[in-house]
Amino acid sequence: MIVRRETTGDRVAVRRLVGTVLSATLLDGLRASDAWLPTLSFVAHDPDGEIVGHVAAARGRGGATPTLALLPPSVDPDQRSRGVGQALMHAILDAADALDETLVGLVAYPPEYFGRFGFRPAEDFAVVAPVADWQSSFFVRPLTAYEGGVRGTFTFPEPFLRV
Repeated sequence: MIVRRETTGDRVAVRRLVGTVLSATLLDGLRASDAWLPTLSFVAHDPDGEIVGHVAAARGRGGATPTLALLPPSVDPDQRSRGVGQALMHAILDAADALDETLVGLVAYPPEYFGRFGFRPAEDFAVVAPVADWQSSFFVRPLTAYEGGVRGTFTFPEPFLRV
């Protein structure tokens, strides 16, 4: 398996994959928004070049501070439990860290999965989910550039709120 940045040639396969796991409409909305960060969109492919996983991040805000909103990994059902999601998570978190991003937020299902990558309940950081029903599943991961100043309501890009 190889993890690399997504290219325009991957878009059809990525959209199909994301549509089987999350929502192709969410992905389309993010791609069309100013929040989309193409440098933080990664694919995993098998030795034959078939896309078997995808993960991405878009611009979010924690209070007044720019942060990242994670579009969780989408992994082909036949490839689950083979390390694809783990490789994608490491790739995106390492890239975000290298870009001096401060914090990554997501609605985590299941929360235990994301805990192994350093995500913790957002309330531990005084960060509040934009939708009250999300708070129990809303997690954040501070990165190296995090200095503790992110506080308040987390703002996801608008396409996240339509799902």
